[in-house]
Amino acid sequence: MKKVMAWSQEFLSELLDAFEYKIFNLNASVPVKVSDIASKRFLFYSLEKGITLQSYVLAKEFTQYEGLAAWELQNESNILVQNDEDGGALYFYVNENSQEYEWITSKLKDFSLDEIPFTVK
Repeated sequence: MKKVMAWSQEFLSELLDAFEYKIFNLNASVPVKVSDIASKRFLFYSLEKGITLQSYVLAKEFTQYEGLAAWELQNESNILVQNDEDGGALYFYVNENSQEYEWITSKLKDFSLDEIPFTVK
């Protein structure tokens, strides 16, 4: 578990540094610390509560979105990160063939990546 948390922190830190991004909750203007997210395994899992669905936006500046559908329509150049209900997957939604897309796929080339279209849950 500690290796997963350390890897998550390193990966996110590099991603944020590469694009000068900050992490925001979907509807909160205060940036979230990488260490806070990594300490929760970035999978938002609690043994007491089960899976908690969360959405984060990685962007240079905070943008207010009225929900996930608004993010899809208004997304310019940022990344939406979500987990799934069973904690088995983490989704990074980016514009196809963007610099962010190329960076993520290059960095994660040794992992199994499934490309899926964005859909509002």
